[in-house]
Amino acid sequence: MTKRTPKHTQLTPDNIRKHDKGFTIVEMALVMLIGAVLLGAISTGLVAAARQAQLKETKDKIEQIDLAMQLHLNLNGRLPCVADPQAAPDTVNFGVEVSAANCDTVGAVGGSFTTAGRGGRNVMIGAVPTRTINLPDDYQFDAWGNRFTFAVTARLAEAGGYNREEGAIFVNDSAGNPVVLNPPGSGHYITFSHGPSAQGATSFQGVAIPGAACAAAATMDGENCDGDATFINTMITSNAAGVNFYDDVVGVRAAAVFGQEIPPGSIMAFNLAACPNGWAAYPAADGRTIIGAGTYAPANYNDGGAPRAARNDWSVNETFAVGDTGGFAEWQSHADDLAGITTLGVDLSVLPAGADTLYIQDTTAVIGQPAENRSPFVALLYCQKA
Repeated sequence: MTKRTPKHTQLTPDNIRKHDKGFTIVEMALVMLIGAVLLGAISTGLVAAARQAQLKETKDKIEQIDLAMQLHLNLNGRLPCVADPQAAPDTVNFGVEVSAANCDTVGAVGGSFTTAGRGGRNVMIGAVPTRTINLPDDYQFDAWGNRFTFAVTARLAEAGGYNREEGAIFVNDSAGNPVVLNPPGSGHYITFSHGPSAQGATSFQGVAIPGAACAAAATMDGENCDGDATFINTMITSNAAGVNFYDDVVGVRAAAVFGQEIPPGSIMAFNLAACPNGWAAYPAADGRTIIGAGTYAPANYNDGGAPRAARNDWSVNETFAVGDTGGFAEWQSHADDLAGITTLGVDLSVLPAGADTLYIQDTTAVIGQPAENRSPFVALLYCQKA
């Protein structure tokens, strides 16, 4: 008997056409919808991750810029001045401070300019002087490829003019409260990125960015590009259009590595030809030895008997007030204070008639003859903090 293939398994053109139906429109739509949802979720995550990476890169650069600024201050005794934000990459002025000695008086250079800060002090606004502070050129730019803005109290960038108490930059939060408090408006410098919106930023090539003009006073973000010495630094960001729009990334410095502030009236010695800015010459110290104010009269000072009465004519028992001057170029003593002491076989208490002062020069006693008896010294310029 002949074996036959069951009818339902026979492959004929008709059977093939009956089973080749594919996906329905509904099935295709469902697949596309699921794909769109997954793609959207993945895209949102990728965009968020990319933004976080850009923010981190920008913040890291601001921190490195701040460290380089402090190192420059430590090495040079002043902050760097700003660089010209319009200087193109690989040109002689790119990343170089506009003045190494006269930041407070140099005025506008290229795209940099000055504005009045606290107490009328000048604040210079421009770009980060990366080459001056020995940073790579790419530290002029944030993660979005635009230039950081750098503003500095100009007087603090003057040669010999650094005074940590003279910061002049105002920094507030989104509600207008001072971020720098001691006192308000005493920021030394501020470095910031204009964020992903780039509003008010300068481009890689050193020109204004089309479509990203500064919003000025219309938004919080605009406060950082309106040309004055007041800036906003807040953790509250908003991408919504309106007065609360803000996407800047800011770093501010209102203190220095030099520690506690030096109070007015302090006296310090300098190895300089003239007192630095903020200090005045203290002529009372010229040619004199500095001693502590107060009374020095040790109770146990005696010659083996009862303590001697206080004297006002020599330094062992004498009171000195702040600002007092006195003394001689030589060391003098009265003979009756040296009773029983001999040198070169001579009783120092025995003086010729009419001679009541003994002058000591090196190891030789000289009666009635002034002579210099200073110890080895170094002369420095004494200045008083204004």
